[in-house]
Amino acid sequence: MKLLVATIMMLSSLVVSAQLVPGPSHPKPYPGQPAPYPGGGHDHDHDGHHGPGPHPGNPYNPPYNPPYNPPYNPPYNPPYSPPYNPPYNPPYSPPYNPPYNPPYTPPSNPPYNPPYNPPYNGQCSGDICAGQQVVAVDSGKVVSVIAVDYSGRFSVRDQYGMVYSNIDRYNLAVMTGSSGDIYTGESVIAIDSGKDVTVIAIQLNSRFVVRDQYGMVYSNIDRYNMAVKSGSSQGLYVGQQVTALDSGKRVTIIAIQLDGRFVVRDLYGMTYANVDRYNLTNY
Repeated sequence: MKLLVATIMMLSSLVVSAQLVPGPSHPKPYPGQPAPYPGGGHDHDHDGHHGPGPHPGNPYNPPYNPPYNPPYNPPYNPPYSPPYNPPYNPPYSPPYNPPYNPPYTPPSNPPYNPPYNPPYNGQCSGDICAGQQVVAVDSGKVVSVIAVDYSGRFSVRDQYGMVYSNIDRYNLAVMTGSSGDIYTGESVIAIDSGKDVTVIAIQLNSRFVVRDQYGMVYSNIDRYNMAVKSGSSQGLYVGQQVTALDSGKRVTIIAIQLDGRFVVRDLYGMTYANVDRYNLTNY
């Protein structure tokens, strides 16, 4: 009996000792968690392999590292400042006060008074005599007087030897003398055309016969249609350089008209007539 009790007590102590001896750690799994396997580790990916390290049949997937994207810094755009444009202040120009120029007083132009010639005496009639060269007003030809008939009319011969008779005095212009301030042989400006012409004869009614640079002859030219190429008017003189205010051109005064106005010529040779004094400045 005693032997049996001692045996039971020895077995009980062995059982207790066996319970107190630590063994391999196998924590109790939670519900739904795979049971631990000997050797440690869990089969998390269910490939039959336990523990750390690459698993056969399941390639290594490194952690995802996204590319670095630095924060966006937009370029600096300063606010727009328009350039400063100061208001335009033109330089002060005092009002133009032209010097006082009295109005032009043209010289007196008395009608043409031919020299006194006694009545026909067989060689002369009035101021024209046989042998004198004159200009035929109707044709512009230079002719020679070859005879004077009893009625005071003339016979003339041209440069080709053609003879014309019964020529009235009013159709002949003498090639000497003057009328008013213009004399034969003088160079003037024809206002209507701007041409330089030469006075070659004076008619009985004090009009003029002129010839241009091309040899063309023009008769019955009135004094008001001619400008003299000398003298002065209203403070300006022939040959003076001035400025035309309407165009801004530099022009030269080449002649003065009977009414005191001017004929001017620009740098390109263009001629302008009937130019008033207020349109010219000598600055």
